[in-house]
Amino acid sequence: MDTVLNSVYTEAIMDVISALAGIELKESNDLLDLHISKSSETIHYVMGLMFLKGQHHAVLGITASFHTMRILCSYMLGVSLVKVSYDDVQDAICELVNMTAGSVKTRLRDTEYEALLTTPFAITGVDLNLYIKERVAQIESILLDEETDIRLHLQVIYE
Repeated sequence: MDTVLNSVYTEAIMDVISALAGIELKESNDLLDLHISKSSETIHYVMGLMFLKGQHHAVLGITASFHTMRILCSYMLGVSLVKVSYDDVQDAICELVNMTAGSVKTRLRDTEYEALLTTPFAITGVDLNLYIKERVAQIESILLDEETDIRLHLQVIYE
């Protein structure tokens, strides 16, 4: 079932990004793709999170550098990068995780993974990651578009 769930979550976020920003992401198996930076400055990240409550509870996390989310937000809003505010980025990551979770909910309807959704929220910081206990399962994907330098880290932790 891990392969099916991985496909469901990965396809959901790819479809959402395509619809919201017109960008076609590709999947990478290399976690280093997430951390490529053109400068030596400290990288600030933003993480959108949402809980899926059901027979198999899950946490959906989407992490990106603040720079990546500004680019993505610029595409989503149809405005220049300089007009994208901190609040816009926070709102965009919450909307991204909300729409991805909604798509996943629809795709998993009438299965044992059917779930109710909570309100999305965002966390920002220098080094963000979801950590898991040993007895839970995890799905992890890196999605990127090299042309726009968009790099997203998708993590799903479920029981």
